[in-house]
Amino acid sequence: TLAAAFDAGAARREDDEAPLPVFAFLPIAPANLKFVLHADWVLASSRETVREDSAWNQWLREEAAALFVDALRAVKAGAGSALEGFDVARVLEALPAEQEVVGFFRPAAADIARRVRGVECVLAADGRWVLPHNALAVPARLRLDPATPIARDLDALLGKAPLDDGFQARLSARTLRALGVEELDASHA
Repeated sequence: TLAAAFDAGAARREDDEAPLPVFAFLPIAPANLKFVLHADWVLASSRETVREDSAWNQWLREEAAALFVDALRAVKAGAGSALEGFDVARVLEALPAEQEVVGFFRPAAADIARRVRGVECVLAADGRWVLPHNALAVPARLRLDPATPIARDLDALLGKAPLDDGFQARLSARTLRALGVEELDASHA
């Protein structure tokens, strides 16, 4: 069994977020993930960490990326619509940063980020879901009304769709970087 759980409550500030452990029915190992990862891990004799040499644990760790992407797709399809404020942006905010994840679970963070970058999971200003590398974060001072000709042409001119303002506002700079979303700047001129 491999399961993931995401925070569906009110948005928390980054400094309020405690790193989450990995679970095997009970919390067992620090991993610094931003979501709960539960599995029937083979545990070390201390029952405080997973056995890193276990082929089963290595396989479960590899499957964590597919599970994260499956959860993202399910939420995008409306699976979380009954929960106020639980949406794609909330799942993307749980994207683990490789440098923050510790020990045995660090490779999972890199794999999750790599796989998520291949999913149309960021909302463009025109209402389309696009791949993160095809999106452009527009700083507040440069945002345009999506109905203006220049805003409509931005996608054609740069080959990148500007993010929906509300969607972009819900994503941290850390998440945008992890996704590979570029920020509009002078280099795009």
